[in-house]
Amino acid sequence: TMKAQKALTPQELEAWKRITTRVISDDGQWAAAMFTPWKGDSEVQLLSVDGKAVYTYSPTSEVKFSSSAAYALVKKVPADALVDELKLKKTKKDKMPMDELIVRHLKSGTEWSIDSLKGYKLAEEGEWLAYQRTRKDSALVVVSLDGTQKYVLPSASAYGFAKEKAALYFVTKEDKDGKKPGMYVWTAEKPQPILIKEGKGMFVQPTFNNAGTKLAFLYTNDKKEKDYTMALWVSENAGEAREIVNRTTAGLPEGWVVSPNQRLSFSD
Repeated sequence: TMKAQKALTPQELEAWKRITTRVISDDGQWAAAMFTPWKGDSEVQLLSVDGKAVYTYSPTSEVKFSSSAAYALVKKVPADALVDELKLKKTKKDKMPMDELIVRHLKSGTEWSIDSLKGYKLAEEGEWLAYQRTRKDSALVVVSLDGTQKYVLPSASAYGFAKEKAALYFVTKEDKDGKKPGMYVWTAEKPQPILIKEGKGMFVQPTFNNAGTKLAFLYTNDKKEKDYTMALWVSENAGEAREIVNRTTAGLPEGWVVSPNQRLSFSD
């Protein structure tokens, strides 16, 4: 007779790990997988296709490869048990531990990291990373993935890379050190930020074209009446932005407005 299979206990079910993320580098030489239990911390494994290299990180929440496949980025997070313990102690939110970003060069195995991570974005083209640290300081830092080039920009309320070019937009409300509040463009070719639209108002939906040569966004000075006062602006080659459409533009039906909720896109 066949032996009955042993039933899993609730504790065993909680510890059972499933694959929640699968990523393959663009050159096909590396794979990454994140294993997540039903309760507890996730674990990331980096694996070479020849099976000779396996690197493990835990606790984690995210893993990515750079566009060149030369680097892997792993976001480490505070352990669940630690977070639960601190919550029971009623630790204030600004005293809770923050995330850490690890940048690993896959060929050499060298690593560097960013602690107290507030947020980051990885360029889709070129080996660049933009990030912010700590809860109070929102200065935007742009750094090459090999760590040899670093640019500290003003505090940013929004930022993002173009798809096919090492170009970055950012919005700052600061008015110091010679930097006026507004929308800026930074490129690896010309790393000095360029102000394309000055203003302390509301910038919405910044969107590059794929080539990173054009940037469209919505803007209004009147945040309270944003649903009626938005206008579409466009900058080309990091030049001064021009207002293209507002609610009084000829040809726009009477009563129509530029919606702040509509996603922008380019035809290319």
